[in-house]
This record gives sequence, structure tokens and C-alpha cells, in this order.
Amino acid sequence: MLSNTNIIVRLLSNTSIIVRLLSHTSIINRKTIAESVMLKEELFEKLRKLLDELIECNRTIPVVVEGIKDVKALRSLGLEGEIISLNQGERVFTLTEALSREHSEIIILTDWDRTGGHLCRLLREGFESNGVKHNVGFRSKLVLYTRHENKDIEGLPGFMDRLMAELGRIPY
Repeated sequence: MLSNTNIIVRLLSNTSIIVRLLSHTSIINRKTIAESVMLKEELFEKLRKLLDELIECNRTIPVVVEGIKDVKALRSLGLEGEIISLNQGERVFTLTEALSREHSEIIILTDWDRTGGHLCRLLREGFESNGVKHNVGFRSKLVLYTRHENKDIEGLPGFMDRLMAELGRIPY
């Protein structure tokens, strides 16, 4: 059986170990926080550049999205060109046939959930069969950059705002 003195000695020796661990941990935490800010800064710059490229391409190439909320989100991010919503009551293949009569190139920007992936595949197949060049590069990069924190187009403006707030910047 341990005496009170032995318990105190063990607690003190454990406390010094804990204090050393905590001081080491705070160095790691400061480094981790700095790395996190740097990564968020890099992410913001990549997203800003990607959105600028999308805005530029959309001046001449229409963007196909899933719904009206996606259209509104892209408008709030600065896209001024043609944005076409899939939810018009038509089948995907019928829509791709109609769009192929009007356009030689399309940007596909569906969400990166299961449904969005399925719609992207159907759109790609429909445009390919009608000889329309399709661009899924913007969607692929958005998935890569935001998949852990954002899952759809309509959430993109909010994601950008949160990212900018964390970096102390003025909203996009």
C-alpha cells in the first residue's frame, strides 16, 4: 500500500512529465496552426484562381448545373454568362441533344455527391454522343479542393466566405 508521501512524489514526477509534454504540445500546436493558416491561404488562392478562370470561360461557354440554387450561387460568385439548370423537367439525354444543337462546348458543374457524379456521367455520355466538347475540369478541381468541407455548388459561396473570414479577408 502506498503512503501519502509516495503518492505525492509520484504525482509530482508525473506532473513534470505532463508539463514537459504540454510545453512541447503547444509548440506543435503553434506550428500546426501556422501550417493550417498557410494551407487555407493556399486553398483560397487556388479557389480564387479557379473561379476567375470559370468566370472567364463562362463568358463564351455555358455551364450546366443541377438546380436553381446552383445558378444563384454561381451568379453570386460572379458568373455572368449562360448557366443552364438541369431541373427543367426534361430527361438528361433530351437536354443534351437540345444543347448540342446550340453549343459546341459545355462546362459540366454538378455537385460532388453520388447524384451529382451520376448526372455528370450521364451529361458526359450525352454530349459525347452528340459531338459536343465537355469540360469537367472545373468540377474535378472543386471536388479536389473542397470535398471535405463542401459538397455542392450551392454551398460554394458560403464556403468561400467562411474561408475568407478565417483568413481575415473581405468576403468574396
